[in-house]
Amino acid sequence: MTTIAEATAMADAVKERFDSGVRQIEQKVEQGRRVIAKGRQAAEDGVAVATLQIRRHPLRIVAAVTAAAAVLGCIVGFAFGRCTRR
Repeated sequence: MTTIAEATAMADAVKERFDSGVRQIEQKVEQGRRVIAKGRQAAEDGVAVATLQIRRHPLRIVAAVTAAAAVLGCIVGFAFGRCTRR
């Protein structure tokens, strides 16, 4: 039979392990929040840089988008043409 002292010691051991696990989870959650905040800041910086580039060089952006659309159109057309031949 276990005594009160042994039961208290076992309860303290379980509580200590549980507290350790909770602390680790809290640390991971905080780390995840920091990573999300950094990602959000990086995305906002990227949008700001893109907006600035569009305002400074609008014709260059139009040319780049036109070229990208042409390349994508060629790729899709080629793929669609090869799929319909079979």
